[in-house]
Amino acid sequence: MNFRILASRFFELTSAFEKLNKKSEKYNTEKLSFDCVNDPYLEDGTYFQDIIVTGMIPVIGDFKLIGVLEYLDDNTNIVKCIPGENMPEEYRDNDFFCDHCKTSRYRKEVVVVQNNLTKEYVQLGKNCLKDYLGISLEGLVNKFSWLQDAIDNCSNPDFCSGGRITYSCNNRLYLATCLKIVNSIGFVSKGKADNDSCMSTSFITSEVVFGTSIKSVNNLINEHSLRDITDGDYSFVDEALDWIANVDDKGNDYLYNLKMISRQDEVMSKHFGFLASLIPAYQRYLSSEAEKKVRAENQKDSEYVGEVKKRMSFDVKCVFIKLVDTMYGTSTVLKFIDKDGNNLVWFGSGAITDYDLNEEYTIKGTVKKHETYNGIKQTQINRVKNESLATA
Repeated sequence: MNFRILASRFFELTSAFEKLNKKSEKYNTEKLSFDCVNDPYLEDGTYFQDIIVTGMIPVIGDFKLIGVLEYLDDNTNIVKCIPGENMPEEYRDNDFFCDHCKTSRYRKEVVVVQNNLTKEYVQLGKNCLKDYLGISLEGLVNKFSWLQDAIDNCSNPDFCSGGRITYSCNNRLYLATCLKIVNSIGFVSKGKADNDSCMSTSFITSEVVFGTSIKSVNNLINEHSLRDITDGDYSFVDEALDWIANVDDKGNDYLYNLKMISRQDEVMSKHFGFLASLIPAYQRYLSSEAEKKVRAENQKDSEYVGEVKKRMSFDVKCVFIKLVDTMYGTSTVLKFIDKDGNNLVWFGSGAITDYDLNEEYTIKGTVKKHETYNGIKQTQINRVKNESLATA
């Protein structure tokens, strides 16, 4: 089975495989292993690597494990599939009935297995696994559920798992606070925070919402007014919630799970990382839509601008903003269109927050190079300075 992971989390995934293989020995199941298909490659400012995984699906007798369903408070559930397997979508709305004991009651999780001979799916409570299959799979099920989170964390730049403390927060308040943080200092996933020994966005959000004794977080709160939530912040959050509620999640468990978690009035701490990823995901969507619109209007007219290594001023409109994690830290990709329809791009260091989508600016920068991207001529600039205030 093929997966794409962040190159910066290669060793994190290696460690996850080593830990799970110790459990695989106990249950006499095939060990997990993965090999790199290619060298790391750069895409939109982030390094990825393609891997091929073997031994992903535990098989016991005539059955193989498909995944786990986790119950949410509003009688919906989220899906934790074994990587490479597909859970039938009817299980998304299924109750927590056990096909072995024939009872429907409150359960935190149920397990779905498939008969390799009949291809029949069977839903089982964890306590009934041993009675139905003849061997207890609960420990292995828990570890494969954990591995699913590990692969998500190593594959998605935005996903960051929640903590172990059980507490909750109002959904809109958490997202509005997260928005303030992302707009002020950028987004940091749990994986990047672990690698760089810094604080993740979900951790900072929790500290801001629930109160903190950490001096550096208090400094951020005071410097960026992180607790001064505005009506505009809540309006953006509502737009993001409406977007994820209507997004097409077919075949995408990440979007489906994010949709289910986002619809909760109160979100549990273990889902904070998932919920936090909604903000950069929606911001990327907005930037992508704005860029598509501008490209459709200007792609035929774009020409190279200026002379390489020369510094000059440009009157432009900002059409794309994206924060990205690289091996050198957080960067911001900004794209502009000048009055003649020419495309300019700037890869800025750190979280750049003094530009807004669809606003007009006078900027000054040095022409770094002329290039073609997706068949469109664009001029890459650096050492950019904003020389004017935005005008609507």
